Amino acid sequence: MVHEHYLGASTDAAAPHALVRRLIEFIQRASGSTEEIPGDPQKLMDSLPIWLATASAWAQKRRTRFIFVLDSLNSLTDLQDLRWWPAFLPKGVTMLVSCLLGPVNDALNGKTEALPRQDKPPKWKTVTVRPLTKAQSATLLNIYLARFNKKLPRQMVKQVQAHPLATNPLFLRTLAEELRLFGVHEELQKRLDHYLTSQTIDDLFERVLQRVEKDCGKKQVKATMTAIWASRAGLTEKEILGVANLTPAAWAAIRHTLDEVLIEADGRIRFTHDYIRVGVHDRYLAAPEQPSRAHARLAHWFSAQPPQIRRAEEEPWQWRQAGAPKRLQACLANADLFAVLDASRPQVELLSYWLDLESVLGLELEFEGPKLARRWSSQDAAPRMTRLLALWAKFLIYASRYKAADLVFSEVLCRARGQKMDTAWREETRMQQARLLLALSQYEDASAIHQEVYDSRERRLGPDHRQTNETLHYMVANLYEQGKYQQALPIAQRVISAFRTAIGPTATETLNALNNEANLHIELGNFQRATDIHREVLRLRNITQGAAGPEYGQTLNNLGRSLQECGALHEAESCFRKSIQVYEQALGTYSADLLKPLSNLGLLLTHHLNHPEGVEFQRQALAVAERMLPANHPELARILINLSAALLSSDEKKPLVCRALDICRTRLGAHRFTVASINHLAAIHDAQGDLEQARLCFEESVRMSLEIGGEVSLLHSECLMQFGGLLYRHGLAEQAQPLLERSLAVQRITLSPEHPVLTQNIMLLAWTVSECGNHERAYGLLHEALDLFHRSFGPEHQFNTEVLIGLAEEAHALERLEEAIDLTNRALSILRADEVADESRIGEVLWGFGDLLIKAGRSAQAVLILEQELAIACSLEGNDSESVARSRWKLGDLQRERGSYLDARAHLQDAQKTLASLLEPNSEELARLWVSLGQVELADDQLSQAQTCHDQALAIIAAAPSVDTETTNRIEQLLYDIKLALR
Repeated sequence: MVHEHYLGASTDAAAPHALVRRLIEFIQRASGSTEEIPGDPQKLMDSLPIWLATASAWAQKRRTRFIFVLDSLNSLTDLQDLRWWPAFLPKGVTMLVSCLLGPVNDALNGKTEALPRQDKPPKWKTVTVRPLTKAQSATLLNIYLARFNKKLPRQMVKQVQAHPLATNPLFLRTLAEELRLFGVHEELQKRLDHYLTSQTIDDLFERVLQRVEKDCGKKQVKATMTAIWASRAGLTEKEILGVANLTPAAWAAIRHTLDEVLIEADGRIRFTHDYIRVGVHDRYLAAPEQPSRAHARLAHWFSAQPPQIRRAEEEPWQWRQAGAPKRLQACLANADLFAVLDASRPQVELLSYWLDLESVLGLELEFEGPKLARRWSSQDAAPRMTRLLALWAKFLIYASRYKAADLVFSEVLCRARGQKMDTAWREETRMQQARLLLALSQYEDASAIHQEVYDSRERRLGPDHRQTNETLHYMVANLYEQGKYQQALPIAQRVISAFRTAIGPTATETLNALNNEANLHIELGNFQRATDIHREVLRLRNITQGAAGPEYGQTLNNLGRSLQECGALHEAESCFRKSIQVYEQALGTYSADLLKPLSNLGLLLTHHLNHPEGVEFQRQALAVAERMLPANHPELARILINLSAALLSSDEKKPLVCRALDICRTRLGAHRFTVASINHLAAIHDAQGDLEQARLCFEESVRMSLEIGGEVSLLHSECLMQFGGLLYRHGLAEQAQPLLERSLAVQRITLSPEHPVLTQNIMLLAWTVSECGNHERAYGLLHEALDLFHRSFGPEHQFNTEVLIGLAEEAHALERLEEAIDLTNRALSILRADEVADESRIGEVLWGFGDLLIKAGRSAQAVLILEQELAIACSLEGNDSESVARSRWKLGDLQRERGSYLDARAHLQDAQKTLASLLEPNSEELARLWVSLGQVELADDQLSQAQTCHDQALAIIAAAPSVDTETTNRIEQLLYDIKLALR
């Protein structure tokens, strides 16, 4: 089944909506489908993937395929970014496309690049059309001229063939058209020479324009061509006549003469290709100031037109292109034009204009928004203006200017009380108000409005209506913000089912509802399910909306969260970075939507990838939050907490956390954000050595979490676990154990048996019971944790390392040395394979591994391991550090036991030299080090040196304020061994 579409074939063939409609109509006829083709332009574009799926199913059933041939796709009059183009072609559907280099070709090649990692992403097979041969160019030239009973002399044909551009069909046809129009045969050679001086194709079109000027008048041609050049996507004939100040007869002559380079689509005249566009620029707009003047002339003309769709499309865009920010500001301040802009143009476009004004003029929409609303309100007291102000408030919410939106909504509600407004408008306005309240974390007020509107819509429209379920959708968002995930999940799934039936599986509302469900799965620990849903939503958004816009950025951020929970850290990082980029391109660098990906990336880099850049992302998030949100906004508290978590210094952390806690106590009371702030403050007290204050904080957070969610809640179990961890770290394992037991019991009730979150609690409890002497139970708990990690992330994931090390320690304590060695080897293998592994952590593991190997009698292997640990310590801290000295000490003792006295002496002497400069002169450790060195000298029969070492150790002990029994015994044993050797 072959369908051909030539974008230059008719007046509307290059319009994207017309193109898509023709494709769908062909599929409908071929497949016999009775499905209705949408009339709404956006719904029409959104339905293309569904119709392609219909074509695929029909073709596969009949063992055939659909082939769509699209010629000159670069001629599209609009939507050249191809955000509507399917990123995936189903089986049985083939697209054959011709396209010149340029934005459409770039968009086509990049269409699949925005999809997150796929094993085999779809790729275009590209065939480059080769230039004509000299023989072919001569044949084409002669055939074209012959159609008009024209013929060039053989010598002229050879002259054309010799030109470097003669192998380009467009150059050749344009030249042939010019030659066949030239009527003076005697001057044909001169005319040909003139055209062949063109170095490029656009040079040739400049000469064409020069010829048309002679026929139609230079002033008229220049005015017409520059007007079309400056337009966004062409001009109507009426607009051309007005802008260029032409009579219909003058325009008809120009149109007829330039018919080959002009095309009409959707009622507008535009250039057929970029070569004529470049030619117009080079001939009429070469001076630096001329392009701006061309845009300004067009903007002036449209500014005098009624506030209708074409003016809204062109005027603000033209002022921006003209570099006239003051005129752009005045344009945007027109209330009637704003109403048309809101109805006909994407909100992201309107926001982009305001972002430009903020950048160029230093304006802030946060302040300009209420000011403009007051001006409009004073101009008109009618209900029409109330509706317009409500739209303005809605736009300010979209732009994340919540303070401004709140002020405008106050004006809207005040005006609406005394006016007759229909029920549907009041419901929608109340929903927008609830959206604002939710953004400001006023959950109870937002919930009351949601319930009010839901009851109204259910009575008026029925329970299955789209608007009724849309209200439920916002209820889900509210419950999510309050941490009521279990309560929200069935409502979210009900909304998805209703939307799929009512408006289709790829509608924006359906994808938003799926996004909500996936986020709930993240919070409930169903990470793989969440990842699968987010990947599907991202794929569908790319198909229907393109890889741009806030919704796409939001999905990237949410996919990053689920990937991080699944352990795919680098892919998560990529998603967060792409999300930030998409948001910044769509909404600017100051948008509340940016907060989540900025903060999430900062936390990931800081806590999982050990990257110092994480702190800078947290600081950037705080800068955005402080500019965009009220000073006591709970979201600001969350950003403050996240920044504090990324910082190392407790002195820096404390004021941030205290500020966050003040916000939460004032605005939220007993709330999960408040609990998080208290727990962070407890951690700071702990780091500062104030155990009592840390304990008081955790006791308060445990009480508050109990008040919020009861005994069986994840929040309560988290507080119990953190409190237990505090007590364990301070050697109070017996007090910690019951708290951790309770925390784990709650998690086993509220989470699935295979939930990876369980592992943190299990491991902490294992270390606690091990501290209490129950190594057998600790060993069993850690095995359970390892099994959970294996099932969730696989046996080679870095998350396994700490469990393996803990298991090795317990096996060591239980005298299962060979098992402990095997477990440690596995942990080291995973650590070393990790690109961002902490070298100091590897060194710690090697240190313990050396002790284990020594105890197992594997001294040769222990030497190799300890030498690796020493190399890491030297690279991280330098040769003269205390940790390097202790590594040398241990290695020296081991080399002595193996009989390598020369190596042992060198290591111990270096250790003694370093520690003597770092420790107190009468330190018992120095005494023990002299004993170790004395033992080497004794073993090497250097009795005099051994005696000197003994004397040094004895002198240190004599000067020490107190004497350690072990050290004394070691000195006495060395003296005994020396005396024995002397006999």
